[in-house]
Amino acid sequence: MEEQVVVQAWYVPILGTLAVAILGVVGHYLRKLINSLLKRMEIADNEKEAIQALLDGMAKQQPFIKEIKAASADGKLTRDEAKKFEDAAWAYAKSIAAEGPIRDLVMKWSAERVSSLIKQLLSKFKSTSKVSTPKKPE
Repeated sequence: MEEQVVVQAWYVPILGTLAVAILGVVGHYLRKLINSLLKRMEIADNEKEAIQALLDGMAKQQPFIKEIKAASADGKLTRDEAKKFEDAAWAYAKSIAAEGPIRDLVMKWSAERVSSLIKQLLSKFKSTSKVSTPKKPE
């Protein structure tokens, strides 16, 4: 003879309510996680655009820097000249940064932050420009 499993009727509504509550909590935290990731991606995109504006400012100053370096005895910028370069690049970045979060980000940068960013960007540029291109066989 087979045994029958009898589930008492009061378990069914409790199990249903419990399942709905668990799904609701999981859904809530999943939504928070997704929103957090989207916000981080937006901040990263804004940071990229702000740095691109600074790069554009640096590129705008490049002809003047070449002239100054060519005119100097050692071929290098003085600290004052480098500071003027940084200020001009930052001012250009401020002028072309779009309204909204990107402009706010550029405006919040301190002089030390701009100097650090420019040094990092220049070192990346120098390291990629030093890579030699393979010579063509004759």
